[in-house]
Amino acid sequence: MACITPSTSFSFPLADLGNRAIGVVLSGTGTDGTLGLAEIKSVGGITLAQSEDSAVYGGMPNSAIAAGCVDFVLAPEKMARELVNIERHFSFAGERRSQGLSRDALDKILALLREATGNDLVHYKPGTVSRQIERRMLLRKCPDIAAYTEILRREPAEAKVLYRDILVNFTRFFRDTEAFDTLKAKVYPRLIQGRPPGAPFRIWSAGCASGEEAYSLAISLLEYMEETGNVFPAQIFASDANEEAVEFARRGLYPESSPSMYRRSGCAVSSSASTANSRSLRRCATCAFSPSTTSLPIRRFPGWIWSFAATC
Repeated sequence: MACITPSTSFSFPLADLGNRAIGVVLSGTGTDGTLGLAEIKSVGGITLAQSEDSAVYGGMPNSAIAAGCVDFVLAPEKMARELVNIERHFSFAGERRSQGLSRDALDKILALLREATGNDLVHYKPGTVSRQIERRMLLRKCPDIAAYTEILRREPAEAKVLYRDILVNFTRFFRDTEAFDTLKAKVYPRLIQGRPPGAPFRIWSAGCASGEEAYSLAISLLEYMEETGNVFPAQIFASDANEEAVEFARRGLYPESSPSMYRRSGCAVSSSASTANSRSLRRCATCAFSPSTTSLPIRRFPGWIWSFAATC
């Protein structure tokens, strides 16, 4: 089991560690550690943050907690005991978990999730589903998949937690830089050519997670307008099945350590956290977030760009 400093720039495939990775954020100012914990959790690792009443400076742990990427909020002495418990259980149950999940066991769990949430994940990425099931088994100290399945049957709340964790909301601004460069160089010019003056330019970001992709699209549009002098109204609609992630996206508050925001046209406002809702962005584009596609006016408008996030 590896315990990683969350502010580290991971120079190795974090996914190789899976639920053997643990991230801890202790007392400190600023927002360092939030992105690291989110990435650790996304690959099935376990995350801890220091409780506010035990921290001299609450900035770092509170930022991670607000981002929804913390499993345990504890005082340092309780953290130590929890880490020992996790290690003991990991060693005890590791051999059984290493055999992987059978198709039958996975289908039973997916059926319970469908019953609890109304959403079917049967076609979702199996690797992500398996990692998050194993992570929850470790957190709940389950010796095998049968024990965890029984917990899901008895506790609908646990099914909702697992569902939320499967819908991984870890992403970053300009995650695929080449794709955004291609949008500006080839896609935007082609779609805007011959467009009636004043006609809004609309983009749908499906599977928007915590919103970084939608705001990145808005920033890339602003850059295009500044570089070409062609200014036009824009609307960006974004949706995700994870309602908590959508609420986070609506707030538009991100850690100051979020890379790539500051190299982009002054679109971020620096404060205790960075915000994607700066004046220049609002002038460029209206971003609307929804937990479902049914409330988005997608079918009424032709000529959409559909931007599918990597988490879809």
